[in-house]
Amino acid sequence: MNSIPDRHRLVSKLYDEAEEFYEEREWHKIWVNHELCYVIRTILNYSRSNDVNILDIGCGTGIYLEQLKNFGFKNFYGIDISKRMLSKAKKRIYSNYKDEKERLINADILNIPFPDSFFNITFSIRTFSHVFNKLTAIKEISRVSKKDGYFILVDIHDSHSHQVKMKYKDKSISIPTAGYLSRKSYNNLFTKYAFKEKDYSVFRSIKNLTFKWSNFTTKDNIILFQTVYQKIR
Repeated sequence: MNSIPDRHRLVSKLYDEAEEFYEEREWHKIWVNHELCYVIRTILNYSRSNDVNILDIGCGTGIYLEQLKNFGFKNFYGIDISKRMLSKAKKRIYSNYKDEKERLINADILNIPFPDSFFNITFSIRTFSHVFNKLTAIKEISRVSKKDGYFILVDIHDSHSHQVKMKYKDKSISIPTAGYLSRKSYNNLFTKYAFKEKDYSVFRSIKNLTFKWSNFTTKDNIILFQTVYQKIR
């Protein structure tokens, strides 16, 4: 299982297995309590109106899309490689919508099923560490992004080297990762496809699972980073 499609299929299979307890894990609750509000605020800061087109890449069970809906955004979309996670997202968000199949799509980041220059904002939350061809993924994100549009990247900081482990009660699933890149490495990749860094911040552990976001870039206790990129041409 060395090819990139095979690796992504394995990630999809494992997330399908994790779906039943995904939102019950302690770490998931930490993300919701600390990461979610910060990222949503970033999206609000960079969106010009509630009518912008927004794509959640790796939307999972739809937590972020639900918040965007609550804030009045109308044109939000999501893709995910896990059919079971996506099914939960549809039930959460589009139970009363006839167009749910068009908005939430089972798809890979390496082949985003939307037209060129369609989105004002795209974002990816802890997905890129599972992407085994990051340059192709960035090329696709650039293709579907409008000029002057934004991509918000949140992922595991490169000071970590562990696999992603889903644990709940007696169940444990290890999700393979493609590695965690440095800020400089990501910027070099995004520059190839007309993106430039606009903002960078880190999510830092203080003590006893208490967290805060910071603009300081020392690596002490850093868990996540958030980078905002703008497509310049």
